[in-house]
Amino acid sequence: MRVSDVIAAAGGVRPQAYLIRANLIRRDADDKTTLLRIDLQAALNGDPDADFVLGDRDEITVFTYDEVQWQDRSVRIEGAVQRPGPYVRSENMRVSDLVFVSGGLLPEAARELEVARHAGNGENEVIAIDAASLVPYSEEDVLLEDGDVVTVPAVRLPVVASLAHGAAVSNLGEVNWQSLQTLMVLIGLFQLISAPCTNTTSNQGLTSSVLQWVVAFPLSPRSWNWPMYLCVKKHMR
Repeated sequence: MRVSDVIAAAGGVRPQAYLIRANLIRRDADDKTTLLRIDLQAALNGDPDADFVLGDRDEITVFTYDEVQWQDRSVRIEGAVQRPGPYVRSENMRVSDLVFVSGGLLPEAARELEVARHAGNGENEVIAIDAASLVPYSEEDVLLEDGDVVTVPAVRLPVVASLAHGAAVSNLGEVNWQSLQTLMVLIGLFQLISAPCTNTTSNQGLTSSVLQWVVAFPLSPRSWNWPMYLCVKKHMR
């Protein structure tokens, strides 16, 4: 029995088989192994120099192209999409297909997308795409190549927050709390200046006292309520 007979008995080679070389591992009586390289294409063509006669316990390994040659069959999408990251590129895959499998554009996605591609001279080529015109098989729907990177820039959306008591506000997660605290400090300062603090022993105003005040905010946005102004008046001697 020869190599070609074993391949035929196994149902033949698949289309992705690497025909330039296969490996034959041969064991001797001491169980030591010897590697023999097979020109698989020549063996299948009936070349006796490549179509080895097989012995007991011989092992033949037939590889695929992906196993022996580097092939980057991936593309990547980054930015304002639901699931950014690498994806396997299929034949005839376009930008709209990649946007679809990544979950679609987010509300903050910019109007223009970019496709970065390695050019043959070692430089990168950037292709601009109008997101509004991105429909399947349109001129903007670029056919992707291995290694392409699609970038979806994000634009900053305006944030509108309503200030209310207690449960009237259910979600302030998008509020910039540092800016909100600064605003409330200014409001508190205005209130203190327009209505000076007094205590039980003196009715003097700010002109004869040093005002110390603290604006206290809770740590959790969900437990937020109106800031508390604590005013302590110390008379100057």
